[in-house]
This record gives sequence, C-alpha cells and structure tokens, in this order.
Amino acid sequence: MRQFFSSPVVSYSLMAILMVTLLGSEFLSSSARAAEHNPRLAEQIDARLNTVWQNAGIEPAELTTDTEFIRRVTLDLTGLIPRVGEIYEFEENDSPTRRAELIDELLSRPRHAVHLANMWRSYLLSENIENLNAAQIGGFEEWLRSRFRDNVPYNELVRELLLAEGSFDQVGPALYYSSLQVKPEELARSTSRTFLGVQIDCAQCHDHPFDDWKQADFWSFAAFFAQLSPQTGANPGMMQGAPQLTDLAVGEVTLPDQEEAVPPRYFGESEPAEIKAPSRRAALAEWMTNADNMLFARATVNRVWSHLFGLGIVNPPDNFSSGNPPIDEELLELIATDFVAHDFDLRYLLRELTNTRAYQLSSRQATEEPAEESEQKTRYFARHAIKPFTADQLYDGLVQATSQPILSAAAGSFNIDPQRTQFIQKFKRTGDNQTDYQAGIPQALTLMNGGLTSRAVTIKESSLLKALSAPFYTNQDRINTLFLATLSHPPEAETGTMFLEYLEAQPDAPAQQTALGHILWALLNSAEFTMNY
Repeated sequence: MRQFFSSPVVSYSLMAILMVTLLGSEFLSSSARAAEHNPRLAEQIDARLNTVWQNAGIEPAELTTDTEFIRRVTLDLTGLIPRVGEIYEFEENDSPTRRAELIDELLSRPRHAVHLANMWRSYLLSENIENLNAAQIGGFEEWLRSRFRDNVPYNELVRELLLAEGSFDQVGPALYYSSLQVKPEELARSTSRTFLGVQIDCAQCHDHPFDDWKQADFWSFAAFFAQLSPQTGANPGMMQGAPQLTDLAVGEVTLPDQEEAVPPRYFGESEPAEIKAPSRRAALAEWMTNADNMLFARATVNRVWSHLFGLGIVNPPDNFSSGNPPIDEELLELIATDFVAHDFDLRYLLRELTNTRAYQLSSRQATEEPAEESEQKTRYFARHAIKPFTADQLYDGLVQATSQPILSAAAGSFNIDPQRTQFIQKFKRTGDNQTDYQAGIPQALTLMNGGLTSRAVTIKESSLLKALSAPFYTNQDRINTLFLATLSHPPEAETGTMFLEYLEAQPDAPAQQTALGHILWALLNSAEFTMNY
C-alpha cells in the first residue's frame, strides 16, 4: 500500500479520490522546516524532572513509539487523529529531528487554532452549554479561533474577553458573560477558576473550611463585576433590542444577610483596590493579565501542562491552594517565568512542552508493576497518562477516521452543525481531570447505534469503505488501513490474523464489504479508539 501512491498504473482521478480520502487536505511536508524552539527550556524541564525522579526513586518509562507519538501529538495539537498517509510519511522520515519537525508543522495548521478554540470554549462555557444555541456557540468559537490563529498573546486574549462589550446577540466574547447571566458571584467563581486556578466558590457562603479563603475574599472579588449590567436599551441614546453589556457607575455586593457593601479587592491584598481604570472590570483585567501577576502565568502554564500530560503540576489544575501544592514548585516556576518572558505566547509554550522528553515518554505499564508504583510514576510524569477523548475529539475523530467530510465550524468555517453541537452536549465532561473516563450507557449506545457511526460503517455512505473496495487492495491492506485510520497503528499479529481469516471466509465481494464494515464498527467502539495514549 505504501507504494500505491506512486504507482503508474493508477489513474489520476482515482489517485485524487484516494489522496483526499486517506490523506486529507493537510499533508506532512517532507521538507518541513526545522523546529524553532528553545532547547534550553526543554532541557531545563527534563533536567528538573530527572532530579524529581531521582529524589523519589522513580525509573521513567521508555520513549513512546513513533506511531504512538504521532497519534498523541496530533490529537493534542489539532484535536484530530492522524490520517493514514501522515502515519506512513512520518514513519518513512529518517530525519533525526522528525518529531520536532512534526510538532512545528502541526502548530502551523489552521486546525491548531480550531482545536484551541474548542478547548477554551469547553473551559469557559461547558457548564452552561445546554442553555446556548448552536449559532451562539459557533460564534464564540469563531472569535476564539481568530485570536488563536493570529497567535494573539494569551494575556491580551483574556483581557479582551474580560472587557467584552456590546449586544449579547453579537457573536463573540460577550457570550461568556451572558452564559453566566451577568451574576457577580458566578463571574467571580468562573473567572478565578479559569484564569487564576483558584477555587474560591467554597467561600461564597462561609469561610473556606480547608483553606485560607474567607467569605469576604469571595465577595470582594465578586465586587469587580457588581457594576456590570445587561441593559435592555430602555434608556435614551441606547439601541433597542437585545441586552447590551454595560459598565455602570453604581452597583455593590454585600455579604449574605448583611447590608454593608463589600469593596473590590485583589487576591493577596488586604486593602480595597484603587480603581484608576474606566471601570472596576477594566481594573481587574489589567491586574489579572499583568506580567507581574504570577498567579495568572502559573495557572495558564499549569492548565496547558494538564492538557498535554493529563495531570497538572498542580492537580486539579483549577485548585491552587495551600492544601494542594504543586508536584514540584521549581518546575512550575521555571515554566511560568519563561512564559512571561516570551510574552504569553501559547504556541511557543505548546512547542516547548511537546519537545520535552517527558512529554514523549510511553504510557505503557508493565504487567508486574505494583499499583502504587504505577500511580506514582504517572503522577510524577515519569510515564504518560492515558486521556479519554474530549467530546470534540470523539466527534471529529469519528468523522475523520471514516473519511466523512468535516463540514461544521470545527473545520474552520462558520457553518453550524447542529448534530455536532448535540453530540458535544451529550458527551461533555465535567471537572478538569483529563484522565477521568466519564462516559456511561447513553454515550456507549450513541457510539454503537448512533447515526454518525451507522453512516461510517455503511458501504453506501462511508468514503473509507468505498476506497477500500478498489481491486488493487489485498485483504491484508484493507485490515491494516482500517487499523491505521482508527487506532493509528497496524494490528498485532494475532489480531490481524483473526480479522484476515474472518474477511477471507466471506463468500463474495459484497459479503466482504459488509464484513469490513463490521470490523470498522468494532474498532470505532473499542476502548482504544476513544483514548489518547
């Protein structure tokens, strides 16, 4: 099959069909430019982790295989599984820097910005997504996608989000506020968790029972949003129609069952904030995203680390507290300081972390390894954690693995796919633990019997199965391609033999095509397909 794409006996039209089907529109360039990253940072991260492992008496896992690596990094940087042709091309690349080259190429794809938009949409809207329509969600993703595509510094992106204005009907960052009903307490809870990694919501009704947060801390943070109001256009000079996100000159919050107003106060400060900006919200945005605010930088790099490694240096990643210290303070400070020095460049941060040896360690576990030792290895990043697919990865993975067109907003256009939105709502996860598998019986039934899977395994509708019906494929080629398209590796010898015998036992070509659909169905419903390992 590897030689097929250069075979002179294949017609041009058939070649074009198969190239689109199996490779897609984003090819790996054999002349990809050398990765431009800071080897000093990657080496410092690995050196620090080596010290941590030595101190803990941990032996790190071996490096992951090339097929495991391309699946992992493609999922982490684009949200998609690699295509068959990409796997072949990567395996045949004998460059000593091919992994770094692949990382750089993935970061340059339009799909990278799409994936980051999906991720941050889930961070910002996941708890209230069922109350939003597809157009609102698509518009919010489009705004995020434009910022990630232009590689806008992350502190500027967050500042723009926090300072959003205009109609709630307009697509864009104002949806963050309307999704939380512009309630100061909800905005305080979400903003502190998402951007500062701090859970202050337990202090909303009383002093935190296990940490230093007091009830006054919660409400003094909520006070920054107390003068934000969804005006309906009833005042002179305002447009009639949808509510307008507006900063007023009045508005206070109080402690529950008390009447005294609580002034706004920044975390870690005992005195009320001096508001010099045009509004309380603007003052908060300036303080939060300032280069001197290491809370913001530490929370950001920890969240990105958690996305890539499955566990945060502080875990859960939204729970920085005295009772939940980082697994290694020096490691977290090293990366956060470097992130600030590089102007909050998310693309740079992702490049550096994926180029570390630690990121490229295997997730395989020895069968005789004690459970406690195994857990310690994973927690100290000496072995890569296995992460279930996000809802976006699962939907797009099903579409791509079976060569169906990705026509939704996830493809990079502003087309809304209600089926995709409904799927994501059903499969959305709660919490920030990337290693928790939260799917249950309703989700399993959707994967087994849903319309997306049914179309994928039906010869009349599956582009992949249609392509594999070409006579120049051997049955072994067909099985290998199905495994590569879904699991990103060829079958092990025993499994391959079992499927080959099943396929060749069919009486005729139509029966073989049906059998291929059965094999594809089994692969799509396997636990391995839904995991990033």
